[in-house]
Amino acid sequence: MQTRPTTHIPSLLYLILSASGVVISLTSAGVLFLSGMLTRISGGNNDVVYTNFALGWILVLVVLLLVPGVYYSVNRLRHKPAAGINSVGIAWPWIAVGAWLVLYLLGVLAAGKNTLNWLVIPPLTTALISIPLVLWLRLGSKGSKEVSRQAAWSVLGASLMVTPALIMLLEIIILLFLGGVVMFFLVISPDRLQQLEALIKQIAGSKMDPVLLLRIVQPLLQNPWVMFALVSVTSVIIPLLEELFKPLWVWMFVKNITPARGFFYGMICGAAFALLESLGYLASPLGENWPVLLVSRVATGILHTVTSGLVGWGLASAFSDRKYTRLALAYLLAVFIHGLWNTFGLLMGLAEYLQPVNQLNVILLRLGGIAPLTLGVLSICLAGILIAARKALRPKTASGVETEDSNETVRKQPVENE
Repeated sequence: MQTRPTTHIPSLLYLILSASGVVISLTSAGVLFLSGMLTRISGGNNDVVYTNFALGWILVLVVLLLVPGVYYSVNRLRHKPAAGINSVGIAWPWIAVGAWLVLYLLGVLAAGKNTLNWLVIPPLTTALISIPLVLWLRLGSKGSKEVSRQAAWSVLGASLMVTPALIMLLEIIILLFLGGVVMFFLVISPDRLQQLEALIKQIAGSKMDPVLLLRIVQPLLQNPWVMFALVSVTSVIIPLLEELFKPLWVWMFVKNITPARGFFYGMICGAAFALLESLGYLASPLGENWPVLLVSRVATGILHTVTSGLVGWGLASAFSDRKYTRLALAYLLAVFIHGLWNTFGLLMGLAEYLQPVNQLNVILLRLGGIAPLTLGVLSICLAGILIAARKALRPKTASGVETEDSNETVRKQPVENE
């Protein structure tokens, strides 16, 4: 008697989640584009128009990235194999690099033009942030065919829809908690509480004018305790939190994957987080600063991709090989790299506002001066980690020859049905 195929529950759940995401994202994108056009036609603020179009393009990209997961889930539920795209022999990475350079030059030309930048820059930004992330994933996984396409697209889709919102919520909770602690100490110190109230009134009266805000905030940056708090939050708390939760979907399915898959799925989680974080950061009009800030966000993409890959590898190693030390070391290394990156990124941004009024500021100013070089060296090191991981995690036969499949894929069912 022939048994009836059972329904694959994970595929069904992902299909419901991703289909809902497609509908919500498409509807929201349409509303944003329409709102932006109406604001433009009515002669409204161009900054609002720019932001609406930027957010709209982000949602369009999210829809495009959710569709493959929907396709594979539907085929899995129909118990039919899903054909993949054969890219062997295609030099698409070089084509992608060439396309990125052309689009970047177009963006540089359009960045300073206030007339059409709201129409041109948002889609260019979306493409220019996405292309390098694809290349980072390619660099870290080339030569391995052990990864399920359905699983990869599902991890990407779930990471886009859930992880950034969860991390943002947790960061807000932590910041509120820290703010509560600060308020407690201010309440027991009436003089400092009065200073805080005066500062809030000044900020409210500035109407968020950048020049006035700088005059108000700059004196605070000369306070060692303020700088200590900024560095602690940016370089310790945020990396600890993000590196724990970015590879969320590796945590959930870690018992069924090898270290190689853990690294690749971790990279996907990190790339998804970097995509939305960078596009959200660039969603406001940046004018002539756009070219520099875009390149910095491209570099941030490799940071998130690699660090999440390391944690994913550590997780899979801990559960598959019972090597829990690897997990601890991988997590601490990811946090250290992330914290170092955030420290120099913060100092590079604050260098022009710091004054050498104390020894700490003198040290921070010197570190800020070498920050661009340091971040460049870190980017090269991260690319090296991707290449080294790709070679180290590629399985070998007994004769020592590298193969493209691990022992996990030597099963009766094809890898697409995992």
